[in-house]
Amino acid sequence: RRMASAVFASTLTQVAVFFPIVFVEGIAGQLFSDLALTVVYAQLISIPVALFLVPMLAARGANMRDANQENEAQIAIDNPLLRAISAVITAVARLLIGAARLVGKCVHFVLQPLANGFLRVYGLVERVYPPLLRTALRNPGKVLLTVIALLSLSIWRGRSLGQEILPEVHQGEFYVEAFLARSATVRATDSILQAIEQKIRALPDVDRTFLAAGVDPDELNDSEEGKHSARIQVVLRPANRRAEQEQRVRSAISAQIAAEPAILSHRFATASVLQFQADLVVEVIGHDLINLRRACEQVATALGEVPHLGFVRSTLQRGNPELTIKLDRDKLAALKLDAEATARILRTKVLGDVPTLFAERERKIDMRVRIDREELDSEDRLRSVNINPAGYPEIPLSAVAEIVRREGPSEIRRLGNVRGAEVHAQIRGFDMARAQLEADAAIAELKLPAGITARMGSQKEELERSNQSLVLALALAVFLVYIVMAAQFESVLQPVIIMLSVPLALIGAVFALSISGTDLSVIVFLGCIVLAGIVVNNGIILIDQINQLRSEGMPFDQAVLEGSISRVRPVMMTMLSSLIGLLPQTGWLASLPFLGGSTDGIELRAPMAVTVIAGLLSSTLLTLIVVPLVYSLIVRRKQP
Repeated sequence: RRMASAVFASTLTQVAVFFPIVFVEGIAGQLFSDLALTVVYAQLISIPVALFLVPMLAARGANMRDANQENEAQIAIDNPLLRAISAVITAVARLLIGAARLVGKCVHFVLQPLANGFLRVYGLVERVYPPLLRTALRNPGKVLLTVIALLSLSIWRGRSLGQEILPEVHQGEFYVEAFLARSATVRATDSILQAIEQKIRALPDVDRTFLAAGVDPDELNDSEEGKHSARIQVVLRPANRRAEQEQRVRSAISAQIAAEPAILSHRFATASVLQFQADLVVEVIGHDLINLRRACEQVATALGEVPHLGFVRSTLQRGNPELTIKLDRDKLAALKLDAEATARILRTKVLGDVPTLFAERERKIDMRVRIDREELDSEDRLRSVNINPAGYPEIPLSAVAEIVRREGPSEIRRLGNVRGAEVHAQIRGFDMARAQLEADAAIAELKLPAGITARMGSQKEELERSNQSLVLALALAVFLVYIVMAAQFESVLQPVIIMLSVPLALIGAVFALSISGTDLSVIVFLGCIVLAGIVVNNGIILIDQINQLRSEGMPFDQAVLEGSISRVRPVMMTMLSSLIGLLPQTGWLASLPFLGGSTDGIELRAPMAVTVIAGLLSSTLLTLIVVPLVYSLIVRRKQP
């Protein structure tokens, strides 16, 4: 009954924190909306479990053995069959209970050192905390100035942290895409890349490879792909340090490809659905294709000179060779030929026509009529194609048309209903925000052709969209948490005192991110939102106990002191249980050699775990001092 109010309020605050995540837009919402709903449902179910089931089990546990003995003594079964069934059930039950006790003893043996460690730490806290709290209550000015200095230092340090949408995920698998000259055939591409593949497979960190040379014209997804391109899938051997292993293998592959003069360029790609097309994208917009290509070359050159930017490429590459046929209407008229009929005849002979379908059971097969491919295997044979509808006398195409060999566009891309192209680059050693600033500065110095503009692409827009949505979710979460606590405590000021735990958590989170070299991302932002709901629980427990002691008639100063001291143990237990639960998510345990764990995908879990662990640790230690202190200063003034 004493804890029901605090349990109810702390659970609802966590529901209030996670529920706004459902409305987050962008990639953050796609990643974490299901997680938010799961936590909300679990927290709502935990309320009746904590308020009714756990007290019932605790009450029954003390008398369970005596009650079982009394029941066994009172039950007398006369039926032999029922007596036998009862004996079997009793034997099985005793066997299960014995096994459970054995497991319990084993678990107790394993966890006893941890329990002893906690008792030693708590004993030290129990001895140090009361005099420390008394000293803080006597010197509120010094304590508050120290906290403000730490908060200011964390804000200053946080401004220097890098920003990115998602951390790069190292999952032990990636692709190498290599490009030869556009005139290369599939056979030549396959022959050259097979030698490269064998060298890659011989690397000690590589488990297996797979080579795909050429791309079907009907399956082209990129203007650079074609008969001259190839993709090698590289699967690495299991390792603890995936990032270092992958970087080592990529460097070795780049060195091998650089030694092959036939390969003009290459790039790396991952098989993750969370990966964008490129780390950094610059959109070049303009109508004139010639100026657009020149501008793309300028932008690519400028980005290539920026440190830590590599594999710079433009989507507006050199196109495929093509023949342009321009009919001469005067010559057609002199020969009494129609331009439209001539074009139709030429199209039928080159591409073919489907006059009918061939039925084979349930299938319908096109009956395509066209000229033999061998008669069009060269430009000279195309010039000699007969375009006379009557067939005789033969009129070659070259007699009525001008045939020009030219280079067609590699692609026609529109960005916002305007013709444009993109310049892609990979970031090496920079965070996304810093890379975008460097790229903006490099592009601003360019003198682009008239009518051509350049701007940062979709990565920047997605980063801004996700940040705005997460800021809104954080603000809504803080507001809902305040509403829940205001209704619970029937006070306007006491929830404000408890909300001080949130900035206190940011102190530890910022310094931990800075020390670990972790950039700000949607994962870190989600950790901050989670912190907003977790750290207020300690304040709720403290304030609720102080209010109960005051309502029982205890003097104000004594209630503040005794209420804080009596809640140190549950505060420490909840903090340590959360820290232990989050510790495996940091990847530190999996990286230990004797555990043999894997760190695959740890980049998506570690930033949030580090944020929550450090924030919860700093908030708990500071809340035990700051919350009672501020409560004493504010509430005392309201005393009559």
